[in-house]
Amino acid sequence: MAVTDWREYGAQVHAQEEAKRKANAEYAIFGLGSLGMCYERGLGVEKNLEAAAHYYHKSAEDGDATAQNNYGRCCEKGIGREKDLKEAF
Repeated sequence: MAVTDWREYGAQVHAQEEAKRKANAEYAIFGLGSLGMCYERGLGVEKNLEAAAHYYHKSAEDGDATAQNNYGRCCEKGIGREKDLKEAF
């Protein structure tokens, strides 16, 4: 195999590793939102509305649309935090 072939192979491996890293980071976002739901509903953990709002907020800041909706609901209704209509919208 020529040197250029090895370089192409290395570049492909690097691109695959980078794609995997980005995908894992995106899934982590959804994981935090799901953790918030577990805390809100008491699924597998003791129900803790403050923790639910916290994890919804962290996931929402990272761009998870479902978590943004859930965090807005927490702010609007005072679930796990004080009501804050400005923050809700």
